[in-house]
Amino acid sequence: MPRARAVIVDDDVFTREQLAGELHRSRWPIDVVATAEDGREGLERIRGARPDIVFVDVQMPGLDGFAMLDALTERNFGVVFITSYDAYAIRAIRYSALDYLLKPIDPVELDATLERFARERSSVEGRIKHLLDRKEQVREVPGTLIIVTREGDRTIRTRDIVRCASDGNYTWFHLTGDRKILSSYTLGNYADFLERNEFVRVHRSHMINRAHVRSVDPEIGIAMSDGSSIEVSRRRRAEVMAALRGS
Repeated sequence: MPRARAVIVDDDVFTREQLAGELHRSRWPIDVVATAEDGREGLERIRGARPDIVFVDVQMPGLDGFAMLDALTERNFGVVFITSYDAYAIRAIRYSALDYLLKPIDPVELDATLERFARERSSVEGRIKHLLDRKEQVREVPGTLIIVTREGDRTIRTRDIVRCASDGNYTWFHLTGDRKILSSYTLGNYADFLERNEFVRVHRSHMINRAHVRSVDPEIGIAMSDGSSIEVSRRRRAEVMAALRGS
């Protein structure tokens, strides 16, 4: 194929650097002409660089990958989504016959994606419109969460998650059987999904699974099945008590 210009939009510096390196080493004539760490910066880079192909993370703070594409009036470039967090997003992307790569990037999968791009690049713009028009019709399957870690992705049943605790830009998932997993995403990235799957936010830095609550004392805290006692934020106390009474 003729030489192509690429833009990478991902809030994770490791992924940006890994993907840029893999593209440089690939057999395809692709130059990374710009990178961005969020959707808003991505809009500027895309408008300025006029790329042939854009690699964009699905889940980013502020403006996610879908919203970034929706904000562009011209989408005359190929799109490859980078994802690992959201199973719903993967189904929506598949539904529109667009490409995606799972983190960490597999060079073999990248090569196959670039081969499809070279073969089908003229038809991608219509597929993006199809995705943005129809993505809300693709329903997520409740009860399963893909947790992003530095060692790769873990697919966890939500019923096995006792509680989630924020740790700066990371999140600890405390599981049944005294297991725990450290995710490289913030608790905020998971909050909406968890709230739709029987979790309650009891503190700015803590969410609990209602199924694992053993007893509740507004003054002392909430006793969980793993033996922990979780403090309830004073500001959230009435809301949390109402949610737990309804479980």
